[in-house]
Amino acid sequence: MQELYSDRNYASRDQQFARIASTIARLFSQPSVATAAALAEVHALTETLGERMGHAWRADSRAAPQDGESARYVRCWRQSGDQAARQQQLDVVQQLGRELDRLTRARGLRTLFRLMRRGATAAGLEALQQFLETGFDAFAQMVSAEEFLTQVRDRESEWIRALFDDGDVACATELSHLLASDGAH
Repeated sequence: MQELYSDRNYASRDQQFARIASTIARLFSQPSVATAAALAEVHALTETLGERMGHAWRADSRAAPQDGESARYVRCWRQSGDQAARQQQLDVVQQLGRELDRLTRARGLRTLFRLMRRGATAAGLEALQQFLETGFDAFAQMVSAEEFLTQVRDRESEWIRALFDDGDVACATELSHLLASDGAH
């Protein structure tokens, strides 16, 4: 999760991925290429939605202090809008998760990653290599990603619905409770 949701700058990794996209298309199987394309799609969509949210947050910076961060977040989420894009983001994450789960069970893929390390370093692709290996290992450690993906789908679907449909106060209160519990909701 740290690789996906931390505040680290991933520009280097993203640039490395863009550099080798055509090579991936030539060297890997169609399912692997489709997975890489889905990863690029969800990344671009996440960046777009995050940028919209950031603009709304900055524009709302003069909000009344008594409103609190959760109320501000709900307001900004609704201003940046696009429920269909949020649902698409979740759908692609689900598709990607299932495919990654399948790929991590493929014989020899982990060995291939190990064999690629020296070449990745020589080509200046170490950030991308590290990301791929870390993600692969995280999925491979699960007996099955289905339980995790179901939990993500259920929680995120409920938040998408609530952030668009519930009353302002109810939604902000629920978000405050979630944040106070360190996200164990």
